Amino acid sequence: MAYSVVPTVATGDLWTAANHNTYIRDNFLAGVPGIFTTAGDQAYASAPGAASRLPIGAVGKALRVSSGNLPAWEEISLKTAQIKRTTNQNIPNGTDTVVTFTTEVIDTNGMVDLGTYNTRITVPASGIYLVFGQANFASYAGTKHVKIKKNGGSTEDRTEIYPSNGVALNSIGLYQCIANDYFELMVHQGSGGDLNVFYASLNVIKVG
Repeated sequence: MAYSVVPTVATGDLWTAANHNTYIRDNFLAGVPGIFTTAGDQAYASAPGAASRLPIGAVGKALRVSSGNLPAWEEISLKTAQIKRTTNQNIPNGTDTVVTFTTEVIDTNGMVDLGTYNTRITVPASGIYLVFGQANFASYAGTKHVKIKKNGGSTEDRTEIYPSNGVALNSIGLYQCIANDYFELMVHQGSGGDLNVFYASLNVIKVG
């Protein structure tokens, strides 16, 4: 039932039963609170001059704007994954080396497939992702860095941190992604010889 705009009346004008039914009774039924049937219902404008009822959403859902610019309830799902390596990986001197991972720690949305791709986390949907990587080297000797690689890309797609001391190196960045973009962790060391990474982790969290 659509809302009917109430006409302006002047003193002496006749207000009929039909006027009452159209502009008072029917307008109440067409809008708030007449359209509500259940506690928690909400009202929204489904068209100019028209109110509609949005039933209360299920537990765990959030109110979002749908593709038709109308409100809708959507599942709240924290898209996150973590993979790690807890055994030694040999890193040659002076060579950019992608870390291979052995253990899936968290995977909420099928972002990890270590059997097929043991170096990466693949994002399931477009959005902004926080990516954090860590690598622990077996020695302080020489220069070292870690880089986050997006889609196997060039230096412009990497975030890197050079430590002044210590063997635990971290790299973190925010990335705008589309579905099926993927992230890897790359390490580099200049100790003069081969050097092990004995622990590494890669974490991807959708934040927007």
